[in-house]
Amino acid sequence: MTDTDDAHRPPTPRWVKVSGVVALVALALFVVLHLTGGAGGGLGPGIHGLGALS
Repeated sequence: MTDTDDAHRPPTPRWVKVSGVVALVALALFVVLHLTGGAGGGLGPGIHGLGALS
């Protein structure tokens, strides 16, 4: 690619940039919550422990 190719490319629309930022923030929040154990509110396979069998 040359500099003239970049000059003719239209700028990225604002909604694309905003959508990308929102998606990155949501992904970061998801990862942080799962790494800290704060997501799910105690849901998952662990709530069906062996105590239910007795």
